[in-house]
Amino acid sequence: LYLGSVAPDTEGAAAPADPGDSATDDDNNQSLNDEEGVTFFDRDDEPNTISVSATVTGTNNTGADARVCAWLDGGNDGAVSDTFEGSERVCADVIYDGVDCTTTGDTSAYTFSCVLAFPHGFTAVTSTYARVRLAPVSVLSLQSYGASANGEVNDFELGLEPTAVVIGDVALEAHRVDDFIYRLISADAARAMLAGFDADLAEQLANDPAALADALNGYLDPDGDGQVAVLTWETLSERGTIGFYVDRKTVSDTTWN
Repeated sequence: LYLGSVAPDTEGAAAPADPGDSATDDDNNQSLNDEEGVTFFDRDDEPNTISVSATVTGTNNTGADARVCAWLDGGNDGAVSDTFEGSERVCADVIYDGVDCTTTGDTSAYTFSCVLAFPHGFTAVTSTYARVRLAPVSVLSLQSYGASANGEVNDFELGLEPTAVVIGDVALEAHRVDDFIYRLISADAARAMLAGFDADLAEQLANDPAALADALNGYLDPDGDGQVAVLTWETLSERGTIGFYVDRKTVSDTTWN
């Protein structure tokens, strides 16, 4: 009975309070890489609030029911207290060979997946701790601590810093494809753009600007009218941003691509 796909190291009773520096106090064998099986995400269901959920996966080969509980320090008031309290807990039962927690697998390896939604959100806190425990139902009586002969406990340190962008001018214009490609080559970006269509070809033509331009022309101007639509935008400020998604559709399309 363990979280994730890696069987855990031997751990003592889970501490009742602060999980420690970088949430590693529960990891007695840091070379084993057993601190896995949990993915946190923002449900994005409230504006200006980070609402945290966790996808928990694991294995239950015990032939008996188990329980998985998770705590997220912060409580409904959003204050981080370095303790895990009942109001900060969400749980789900792992029914052996059943349907709760989406238990699947054959008779020798039953795996499960649960999504646990914490009831409290964060608006100002930038970091906090979380704990996830998996244990037999008879052991895990909704406490964040205590000894168990089976199961696993993992602690996590979470960053809650939101991303933010202020967009300035946005323009969608028709450009001469030759002019557009020339500007790309002068900015050493043509190979990167061609790689989005054909990575091998982009690598092959990396040192031949003329051939690179010809190949890119074929992708950017498939109808041969000499024009390409160019979308540009500027950002006035960014915080924690790693990229942007751009969707497009024609007038006749029913969905965005």
